[in-house]
Amino acid sequence: MAIGGGVLAAGFGATALGLGLGGAVSALAGLQIGAVACGVFVIPSVVLLGLGIARINLANTFKRFCGIIGPRSVVNVSELAQRSRLSVPKARAALDRMLRRGWFREGRLDASEECLMVTDEAYEQYQHARALLAEQRRTQAIEAKTKAALQAAEEKRRAEAGVTAKAQEVLDRGNAYLSAIRESNAAIPGAEITAKIDQIELVVQSIFERAQEHPEVIGDLTRLMDYYLPTTVKLLDAYEDLDAQPVQTDNIRESKRQIEDTLDTLSVAFEKLLDSVFRDTAWDVSTDISVLHTVLAQEGLTENPFEKSSDTPTLTLHP
Repeated sequence: MAIGGGVLAAGFGATALGLGLGGAVSALAGLQIGAVACGVFVIPSVVLLGLGIARINLANTFKRFCGIIGPRSVVNVSELAQRSRLSVPKARAALDRMLRRGWFREGRLDASEECLMVTDEAYEQYQHARALLAEQRRTQAIEAKTKAALQAAEEKRRAEAGVTAKAQEVLDRGNAYLSAIRESNAAIPGAEITAKIDQIELVVQSIFERAQEHPEVIGDLTRLMDYYLPTTVKLLDAYEDLDAQPVQTDNIRESKRQIEDTLDTLSVAFEKLLDSVFRDTAWDVSTDISVLHTVLAQEGLTENPFEKSSDTPTLTLHP
């Protein structure tokens, strides 16, 4: 009976315990379902609140940007960032969101996203300037390419002609002296002295043209470059200064006469130098002509001075 009662009591106790546990589980399940239901409503609210705050912040940034831009139609993104206390990437991202939302109705960023244009007119000007810049760059590229090609052709020509850098330096100096002579000639009036300077200019130019074609003669121009041409330019400068004096005194006229006589002497010297740079050519021509006459005579195409003419009378002796 005790065991039975104990068993019965245990049974009732177990039943009671089971019911108690079941109630506890049901209560716990009810709490979990309530929490989940609460989360379903709380999470969207938090998200919406965050989105609302972000939109408000963006709107406040937009107002600051508009205040910075003012009446201008173009503004740098870096200026907007600095004055709004934002980094440039954040300012650029904010502008991107504003433009996508249409807050700047005519707003556009340039290709590098460094400049904001808030009107169509400003954007059209930007497009026009960009097209001009592109055309300018294309022109510069073509000019650079052409210049490089010409330079390469000139270097090739010099290499083929054997013109070294040192020889080209001599030619450049010579052309500079020629330019100075031309300037003096243009500044000095008077037909007689102009004719003297013209002759000097012509001969000197011929010398340098010959040197350009035959660089081997450049070594013979040392005296010309180091003394004769600098002296010529110096004398012409002095003559130009004397001739410009309002009062032509006896000393001035005498100095001018001496310079004119010296120009005659220099002209003769330059002609002799020109003759000397053609000496090898003259010898080659003379040799070629002599050989040509000999060959023609051997071929019977010209009269051989060593052969008697058939028309020459002969003396016959009869016994």
